[in-house]
Amino acid sequence: MEDIIIRTPYLSALSDKVKNLLIKLGKESIRFSFWFSNNQTKILSKLRGAKSEEDLYDVLTELRCASFLLTLNEVTDLHYEPLHQVQQSPDFKVIMKTDGQVYFEVRRIRKNLSEFKRDEFTELFWIKAKKNIHRNFGLSLNISEIEEAEIFEQLIQKIDEIISSIDSVLSKLPEDIETPIELTLDEFADGLEIYISSIPEERRIHNEIRKYGGLFRTPYLGNEDRKFGDIIFEKTRQLLEGEKNIIFIYADNETHEVYDMMDSIHLINQLLRETNEEIIRKKGYISVEDFLIKSQRISGIFLLTSRQERHYWNNKNSLRAIDHKLIKELEGIS
Repeated sequence: MEDIIIRTPYLSALSDKVKNLLIKLGKESIRFSFWFSNNQTKILSKLRGAKSEEDLYDVLTELRCASFLLTLNEVTDLHYEPLHQVQQSPDFKVIMKTDGQVYFEVRRIRKNLSEFKRDEFTELFWIKAKKNIHRNFGLSLNISEIEEAEIFEQLIQKIDEIISSIDSVLSKLPEDIETPIELTLDEFADGLEIYISSIPEERRIHNEIRKYGGLFRTPYLGNEDRKFGDIIFEKTRQLLEGEKNIIFIYADNETHEVYDMMDSIHLINQLLRETNEEIIRKKGYISVEDFLIKSQRISGIFLLTSRQERHYWNNKNSLRAIDHKLIKELEGIS
């Protein structure tokens, strides 16, 4: 992938974060770079068409899915947007060794606002610290007690003061402190802490602080399962009739675990048992019966998390079942 990026001006101009992700996908799958080259015109068109960073990462999620699928032994060929002339084309048509063709609909669950602000603050913190603190110490950032987006926004606004305050404390410390020091910064936010450690003398060559890790707790809003439900309702309308269809969900949001997806499926089943026509119609279906008929097109739902956790839910009511060999590979079961 490095060669492709270097040879392609548009890709070369992307952020290091995006380029590093593409390189990572190429390393994870030996078939990905070749597939990328064969689909480069379509991929570049979609990347250029992204109107926001979120839209860009939605496209990158499709590439994550492609890289992942290309690691599976059962996959012999992978077609990107195979029915592009149709308005609602599946994202991928996968040709399998033992299971014929399977269509994949891809969707990414985005981070919530608190996670965005947390990541924005931590990234800015380390950039500012590296640039402005010229001392030989190892720092660990602890924000595990902070969850509110508003507090992270306040910390972002005060970042220069925070860095200056830390630098002032470090200026009074000997570089060979024997045990780590906990620096509490409650004047900026309750729960903001910095752990200060000594760098071994033989490694004090840059006269700059080093990142010794960080501690944080992912903000959980308690309604994460609803996003899974919205995806299921949305994607079910797009699935091809008479085909094997898998909804592929990538959870960029670290709060989304397997139980969130299963909670959503249980909730949908409850709505169906209660024959809740009003809610089903609000989700874009004519009736409960209409959704029941379309839901039979779902062969299964596959979840891949940012921590590489995998889970496949098999739809027992599907008209087209998936071969067990593919399911085992999706779940990473040898």
